[in-house]
Amino acid sequence: MKTRKLFSIGILLFLFVVLGIQGCNSTQLVSSWSEPALSIKSFHKILVIGIMGDKEMEMRQDMEMDMVNALYAKGIDAYSSYVIFGPKGFVNKDPRSEILSLKDTTFDAVMCMVLIDKDKEQYYNPPTTSVVPVNPNYYNNGFNNSGSYYNNGGYYNGGGYYNNGGYYNNYNGMSNYYNQAYRSVTTPGYYTTSVNYTIETDLFNFPKDSLIYYAETKTYDPANVYNMSNEVSKEIIIDMMNKRILPNVKAKNNW
Repeated sequence: MKTRKLFSIGILLFLFVVLGIQGCNSTQLVSSWSEPALSIKSFHKILVIGIMGDKEMEMRQDMEMDMVNALYAKGIDAYSSYVIFGPKGFVNKDPRSEILSLKDTTFDAVMCMVLIDKDKEQYYNPPTTSVVPVNPNYYNNGFNNSGSYYNNGGYYNGGGYYNNGGYYNNYNGMSNYYNQAYRSVTTPGYYTTSVNYTIETDLFNFPKDSLIYYAETKTYDPANVYNMSNEVSKEIIIDMMNKRILPNVKAKNNW
């Protein structure tokens, strides 16, 4: 019986952790599309290109590398355009020609991840009122305050056991003690600003340049760029497997 109880508790804890992790995800898949006549294709090499603008270079690096790692975890050889071509590799150049110019490797697909929107939203948080202890510290202004047993809020003096709202003073006993020990605290209203990102992901059959897959994700006020890129990659990979763009195989790193 004891073993069964421990097993049940373990399951509950596991579900709690899983649900908690899922609840922290700030990225949602808005829409997606795939070629209707497409069957599972065995991609060998995919080049991931992040198109984020010069001011979002960190985002581009994170987006490309997270997607490369996610594809690799599913058994696909993937590469980052930032690593191969550098940050200015496609400036005033035709990406298709640049990719074809590589003599030591061939790609059968190109994935473009484009930052199509970065918007700010402002929210008003109304004021709140709560009741909190005046002295939440058990030893503050109480038994051992100021280092003296009888002085400055000690056992018998200055708010202690018998005086100034203590147990026996003011004829109110313990109720008077609680009335003096708690107070209402009001927090004024304030504004907060969130930044939301919309990413479009396109997968092209290369070198034919035919569109195979399209998806749009939106991330709401991410904690940082790394968290966002990681969430976007996972959402895209899961959707691509559901649409049979990628085979639903077990990840190499148990992702």
